[in-house]
Amino acid sequence: MNEIKQRFKKICAMIRRAFAPKTDTAPLPARTLTPEEQERVDAYFEEAKSLSRSGAIGEAIELYHELLLLDPRHLRARNNLGCLLAANGDHQLALCEYRQALELSPDNWELLHNLGATLGSLGRFDQALVELRRAHELNPNEPEIVYNLGMAKFQKGLYRESVDYFRQALDMEDSNPMIYLHLGQAYNHLGETERAVDAFERTIKACPSHPRAYTFLGMLYRSQGKVAESKRMFEQARELSDG
Repeated sequence: MNEIKQRFKKICAMIRRAFAPKTDTAPLPARTLTPEEQERVDAYFEEAKSLSRSGAIGEAIELYHELLLLDPRHLRARNNLGCLLAANGDHQLALCEYRQALELSPDNWELLHNLGATLGSLGRFDQALVELRRAHELNPNEPEIVYNLGMAKFQKGLYRESVDYFRQALDMEDSNPMIYLHLGQAYNHLGETERAVDAFERTIKACPSHPRAYTFLGMLYRSQGKVAESKRMFEQARELSDG
């Protein structure tokens, strides 16, 4: 019986969304919610966050859609929905949510950062840099923005510039293994082997279970003629990947 109710609820939600404004349109004008509607919006928001934390991404997305039918101008719900859609691989839909949210709050650094990061995931690096720079101007002390600026430069093949951003990010947050990993890759592209080795070793120090760092180290050790060290790194990477 509960399963039937859940299916019916999802069908009703799909019908309501079919007649709701499309995701590529501007958000609806503000309207005053009744106390009952506001209570439902608040409950949906808390439940969607809880579902997201528990890994029930699809259910959380459905609930955020339900919430936004009631309150299309709910900024945090739009941002959270965009994050979940992006994590789910639905990058174009995520872009729509971020852009609608930015209609409501044009100088929101978090929205600009999420928009830029999603554009980067789509390979639209020049556009990503524009949005990420705007986010950085608004919040110059957020390491994730600086890291993603470095990633956009890295993906464009501008390795020296990416190094500068990665090092700035590490000055703010020196325990993030992904920053060290991409710093090592950038140094490797620049032919600065010793610095690349140091960055990959720091990746492993920050995250001993990171197989890619062992693989990169194995390749660099092999290029240096360190056969035993190289073999040990490749074996470690294989064990972590198989595990």
